[in-house]
Amino acid sequence: MGTALLSTLMLLGMTIPHRARDCTVSKEFEIKHTQALAGVLQDPEGASVPRQILWLLSGKDIFRSLKTDNHGAYDFGEVPAGKYRISVPHNGFCAPEVKCGTKGCSFKPKLKIDSEDMDGIV
Repeated sequence: MGTALLSTLMLLGMTIPHRARDCTVSKEFEIKHTQALAGVLQDPEGASVPRQILWLLSGKDIFRSLKTDNHGAYDFGEVPAGKYRISVPHNGFCAPEVKCGTKGCSFKPKLKIDSEDMDGIV
């Protein structure tokens, strides 16, 4: 299903708008060498975040799209060298923080709550 969704989005020429102060899109990070990009996402309390949509963005375009499994696990597979951002559309979470070092890049597992989505909630 992820491949079909990605193909449809690519055919439509969909790009991701970038709003200032939008925490649903991460800061840009650079993968220096092709690497696997996988892990598990958790909410602020440490519980898994199942069925969360994640977009791996290259520029403003969706490079890969997926949903976490029932245990919050994600796997973008092998990602080539390049500059990327992560987007967590919908669901009230900010994009995960990305940490890059000599062994590659990874996401910090705990997501923060998107305070912009909390406006108007009593």
